[in-house]
Amino acid sequence: MNKYFTIITALLLSMFVLSCEKTNKHVALSDTNLFLQNTSEMVDLGLSVKWRGWNLGATRPEEFGDYYAWGETKPKSSFSWSNYIFCNGSEGSMTKYNSSDNKVAFKDYNYEDDAARKKLGGRWRTPTDEEWTELINKCIWIPLTSKGVNGMLVTAQNGNSVFFPYTGRYSGYYIDPSHGGSYWSSSISTDYPRCAVSVAMQWGIVYMWDMNRSDGQPIRPVAD
Repeated sequence: MNKYFTIITALLLSMFVLSCEKTNKHVALSDTNLFLQNTSEMVDLGLSVKWRGWNLGATRPEEFGDYYAWGETKPKSSFSWSNYIFCNGSEGSMTKYNSSDNKVAFKDYNYEDDAARKKLGGRWRTPTDEEWTELINKCIWIPLTSKGVNGMLVTAQNGNSVFFPYTGRYSGYYIDPSHGGSYWSSSISTDYPRCAVSVAMQWGIVYMWDMNRSDGQPIRPVAD
């Protein structure tokens, strides 16, 4: 298995050098199936937490999994302020994680609103914005098409990798994967209480941004 990851890492590094000026171009590895077969549920990237090999609600790396509003523990397919559990029907009426309770992350309520902890139990949870930042800064991100699914292959210095499919997202309506996708963190925005921090991936680029908490996005769990 280590031999396979060494081969794949070498291929990825060579493609990264060749594609620095064309980060929006997705590549397809002949070894993709080999990578997917060797992806485990818990992947050690040599970081502060272990990352799950696939999204919450998925069973393999290229599946989208389920979509959640921030802080809701059950997936759904319709997302708006009118059906968001932590407001009174509008973005200006947050009933939890607001200026009154002074809570800013799932850990502040002992993960009772964390879908990853509720569904998987144990040490699993939704990553914080700091843990996403660590993943972005300490790993190599390469656009990759895996089994016809576009996304980003993230490779750590130890040679281990995880794949993030472009999942699209719900923001009043479904924005399809051709526009990329975004994933939740467990942290609310410090500037806008109606928003939470998420990670966007599109056109071969990854960045942090604030999203309305009522929007629907997938979750990629981590474990301590």
